[in-house]
Amino acid sequence: MPSDERIEQALSAFESPRVAFRSAIATTIGELDVMLTAGTAGEGEATERTASELGRFASGHIDAQRFAALVAEEPRLDPVAAEAVGRARKVLVEIEAREPEDYCVRVASGEDLPAKVAAVWADFGRVFGTARLVEAARSGHYRLPNHEPLMSSFPFAGWSRAERALAPPLIVDVDGDALQADGLGRFLDGAVKIVLLVRGESPPAPLVRLVSPSVFIAQSAEIDVLDRAREAPGPAITALVNESAARFIHDPTKGSTLSDRLSVDFVPEDDPRVARGPISAFRQAEDLGHLRTLVAMAATGTMAPAVAVGGANGDEPAEPGDRLAAWLLQQADLPTEEAG
Repeated sequence: MPSDERIEQALSAFESPRVAFRSAIATTIGELDVMLTAGTAGEGEATERTASELGRFASGHIDAQRFAALVAEEPRLDPVAAEAVGRARKVLVEIEAREPEDYCVRVASGEDLPAKVAAVWADFGRVFGTARLVEAARSGHYRLPNHEPLMSSFPFAGWSRAERALAPPLIVDVDGDALQADGLGRFLDGAVKIVLLVRGESPPAPLVRLVSPSVFIAQSAEIDVLDRAREAPGPAITALVNESAARFIHDPTKGSTLSDRLSVDFVPEDDPRVARGPISAFRQAEDLGHLRTLVAMAATGTMAPAVAVGGANGDEPAEPGDRLAAWLLQQADLPTEEAG
């Protein structure tokens, strides 16, 4: 990917969640080393073998005898499962060794933005797929046809809630003509962070359809907004756009109503008259009209408060789909029945 100052700034802004992701991989690699070292050798032989496998780096830092005792507590793997775990370890080592630039993806005009993002998540998802393979091997349930594909690709749709909370941040260098951002909504879950670095002119309000109660959304020309996106407790998507596009921030931490959460710096006065790549002028105008509607609702206070994340008595948080459905119903302004 060509050097770009904004890419470097975005990578720097999201260094801490990227490091957390890599640290989790490194921890998992260490656990696999324990599994693969397990065996039936006697104490002295196990200690000698463990010291050899740990290498010179561990000399003086790790007690090989104690480590060997820990290994002995691991269940033995059958040869087929042990070979699979060894391959899983190689996958993890490859991903853990990636450079910061490998957390970026380039999307040019004519390419499918959501599809390319999905492919990147499926590749990084191999970390979680291998973890499932290893657990199956540990419990004696490893089956090659079921578990081997997890090391090749593990799409975002299959990730658990905990895995989505650990998702690495993704930087997307995207041409304005390819900015079909509404298709990214299915990835806004857990603690997913997506940064769109927009090249050239783009549709005026590509992110507006993604605004929902618990998601940080920002269209901005200022790089500093990335710090706010990184600290958002839930999912966040930010587009650094040309100054001709709308600029707004939806921050769920700012309050319970839309007027609290939505701040708008600029809304273009004129509707687009030409298509932008595959995005028609009509579609662009509809998005811009949707933003104007949200601005008006926030200004007049017609938006009802968002659904609380947790109940007053410590109830479990509502599922994101439930919160979104309730929020959309509150916007609908449906007539209510008169009290009988």
